[in-house]
Amino acid sequence: AQGDGGDDPKLWADICRELFLDLPSQSPQNISLALNALAQMQIRDTALLDHVAGSVRDTWLHNFNAQDLTLLCSSYAKLKHSSPRLFQLCAEELLWKLPDAIPQELALVAGAYAKL
Repeated sequence: AQGDGGDDPKLWADICRELFLDLPSQSPQNISLALNALAQMQIRDTALLDHVAGSVRDTWLHNFNAQDLTLLCSSYAKLKHSSPRLFQLCAEELLWKLPDAIPQELALVAGAYAKL
């Protein structure tokens, strides 16, 4: 909404910097929600996206629930930021988590992979 800071470039730059610098200490929910917000605002911070994708390990993704994984994939797809390794690791983890996903999460992940 107008006046809430949603369109403040400094605010978004600070969010990107904080996520970049403190990525290991961020929760899966913080990461997925921050990237989803950036995607909604069409803010494509290539350095941050590359950093997140390069930092992902399969053991780290075990801590992500289905919603976190689908938002992560959806964010990269919305921002048209290719990361085959990230999507491969997420796909492997989603195999275990999709049976518990709600329809909205299934639609998000299907849409994200369709945009590849």
